[in-house]
Amino acid sequence: SCNNRHCPKCGGDKTEGWLKKQFDRLLPVPYFFATFTLPAPFREIFRSHQKICYALFFEASAQALKEVAANKRFVGGNIGFEGVLQTWT
Repeated sequence: SCNNRHCPKCGGDKTEGWLKKQFDRLLPVPYFFATFTLPAPFREIFRSHQKICYALFFEASAQALKEVAANKRFVGGNIGFEGVLQTWT
């Protein structure tokens, strides 16, 4: 047994058990994935002023999600969300 979690024979059961635990933790509500992409011309500015630029970027993306969700055409209420910065280009 190689005991590697990626091995379907050795780690498959452990992976399946872990995955089930993760699904059991989810709330019984619909989930959606949204991506906000920084346009290429702004990347150099963001690299030079990361603290302020990323704070503004997260604030703006959060506000956009809240405004869309508040619209009765989409959700018509409040939502919960989480932001994650991925820095590859």
